Amino acid sequence: MFNFTGPTNTLNIGARNSEATKQVLKELGIPILAEDVGGSYGRTIEISSENGRLMVKTIGYGVKYI
Repeated sequence: MFNFTGPTNTLNIGARNSEATKQVLKELGIPILAEDVGGSYGRTIEISSENGRLMVKTIGYGVKYI
């Protein structure tokens, strides 16, 4: 959500969280079928327990299902 410049990766929290999550999923043998990461905008997600669909809502970018 924030754009920081410079040589350090310390403040790049979103990218670090994404990579850490991908690593844990890989270790657990859980495949990633789709993703919506990066950019400079926040997301709200809702998962349907009935069908497993994930809804991603963003301000200015609408709603999509993955």
